[in-house]
Amino acid sequence: MLQEDLADYLHIRQGQLSKIESGKAAPSIDVLILLSERFHKSVDWILRGKVS
Repeated sequence: MLQEDLADYLHIRQGQLSKIESGKAAPSIDVLILLSERFHKSVDWILRGKVS
């Protein structure tokens, strides 16, 4: 998936997605939920890389 396509899916700009990916910005709750749904991972896994 291209970064541009994912940004469109998340309803954010590509530049904002780039900042999230690089750790320069935190994703909003809405973005976290959409990422969770898109990649079939828990929000906890997205934030921490593991399930608690």
